[in-house]
Amino acid sequence: MASNQKPPDVVAARVDTEADPERAIRLWDKTYAERADECGVFLSCKVDFLELWRPPVLRRSDLYRIFGRVPGTQNPPKITSDQFRALADYTKAFV
Repeated sequence: MASNQKPPDVVAARVDTEADPERAIRLWDKTYAERADECGVFLSCKVDFLELWRPPVLRRSDLYRIFGRVPGTQNPPKITSDQFRALADYTKAFV
C-alpha cells in the first residue's frame, strides 16, 4: 500500500485495498496520471525538512515573531525571503 495507507475516496470506492493492494496502487497511480494530464504541470522539489510523525509545533508567538501576525493558511500569502529563512531556521532546532 502507499505511504499513508489511505487511498483517495475515488480509489477506495472501486477496490478493497485489503484484498488487492496492488490493484489499489494501480488505480491510485492512474488517478494521479489523469490529474497530471488535466493540469499539464507537475512540480517536484528537494525536501529540506520532513517530519511526519512528530512535526514541530509552530505557536502563535512564533508566527508573530516571523510574520508580525498570524497569516491565513487556506490561501497562504506570499512571504519574503527573510520570513522563509526564519521558518527554515525554526525547523533546524528540531533536526
